[in-house]
Amino acid sequence: MLHSPGATTASGAPKGDAEYLVELVEETKRVFGLDHLGYVLFDKGFWSQAHFRQLDAAGEILVTPGKNFATVKAAVAQVPRSAWQRVLPNERVADTTLELGGRAFRLVAWKKLGWRVVREADGRPRRDAKGKVVYRAAPVVFTYLTNLSADEFDPDQIVALYSRRWGVEDFFEQTNNQYGLGRFPATDLALVKVHIALTLIGYLLLRQFQQLAAEWTEQAEYATMELRRFSRDFLRAPLNWLRWRRTHSPGQRAPRLRPRHLGFVDGLLNLDG
Repeated sequence: MLHSPGATTASGAPKGDAEYLVELVEETKRVFGLDHLGYVLFDKGFWSQAHFRQLDAAGEILVTPGKNFATVKAAVAQVPRSAWQRVLPNERVADTTLELGGRAFRLVAWKKLGWRVVREADGRPRRDAKGKVVYRAAPVVFTYLTNLSADEFDPDQIVALYSRRWGVEDFFEQTNNQYGLGRFPATDLALVKVHIALTLIGYLLLRQFQQLAAEWTEQAEYATMELRRFSRDFLRAPLNWLRWRRTHSPGQRAPRLRPRHLGFVDGLLNLDG
């Protein structure tokens, strides 16, 4: 594995995420047989000026959140008020540049109304009489570093492009919290591999079933619904109805079926037809 917790740099210091950025890109290209990945979207944990320049020189397009560095703050502060473009009533975007090792990268700033913790003079969060942390409405600025030019993508398109990366976060959240991907049944490597493989197979099968259910019932939200909610809202009612149909006694009231379940139930009953 590229990301080994015990890996160290040449000086003997432990490697961080940033040390693996170029390695991961090169390994991905090798595995898939590609000359270029196209768009490389990554979290700010991989922030490395040297690696940004390497990816840029290799022709890769990168988009990553800006870190809370003084240079980033200064670049945003220099944006004139008239340069902020209105996207929504409470959102603004602006373009500026950030110099990294002799290369000027594009820095997109996205300002929106958010909530900030009110702090005391010593930096501690302020609390109300009930002991709850006090928040106040205030502008919050998010920044995105990229080598895409303004002619290729507008600022709001850069923000939308990076948001595609959240599918990865959703995948890990669901497989870990709902499928137990990280709860290994044993420490034996072979069993761990089997556990991971079976978990991912189950995840993919249910995701495929979600797509089919969305088409059968003409309910587009099923295709992207959280797996746990999909299982609860969609599967429970028709399965209870089918179970009742096999075991009900005269006069027993059938479980209620919603209209969107009817086509699905009919399809199940006619599978052998």
